[in-house]
Amino acid sequence: MSVEYEKKLEERIHRELLKVPERAAPETLIPAVMTVIQAPSKLEQAVHQQLATLPEREAPEALISSVMAKIQARAARPWLRRPIPQWPRQNQFVFVAVMLALICGAVLGLGKVWPHEAISEIPSQAAAAIEPVRPAWNVLETLTRAAAMIVRSLSQPWLIALGSGFLFVYLSCIGMGMAWYRVTFQKPRLAHA
Repeated sequence: MSVEYEKKLEERIHRELLKVPERAAPETLIPAVMTVIQAPSKLEQAVHQQLATLPEREAPEALISSVMAKIQARAARPWLRRPIPQWPRQNQFVFVAVMLALICGAVLGLGKVWPHEAISEIPSQAAAAIEPVRPAWNVLETLTRAAAMIVRSLSQPWLIALGSGFLFVYLSCIGMGMAWYRVTFQKPRLAHA
């Protein structure tokens, strides 16, 4: 499903759920909450126990039928209207072959249309475009060769330790990034007792 379709579907479900009347809290919930306020550590547990006694809310019948109709309509689409990864395998192969043929035809056609003199000038034009960055390239090449000489001069235990250190730093960065993502973007989930 596309992101846009999922957003529209979510908005539609939200609108339909807003039509459902709100449930009133059970009469036993309010006194239980008032008694637990003095002991905040048990508040979550008491609320969870009281809410567990409530029956599940039923979705409106119009919502269920409209969502199922949309899902069936998407499933009944012809293969050409679906995303390429959902096409039949043979059609995917034909599509790739046709695209490759078009690219090859375009490259060969370009060679026939353009004069050969213009094509032969491309390497000299590329060399002229690269000329301003040549000093930086020379410095980078020198630093790379120096690093290669240092690595060649190290013994195997040092290389293993260095590789292990780089691997540790790399995995630490990935772990810290994942932790940051969870803290920043994911919604908190309540633990079910």
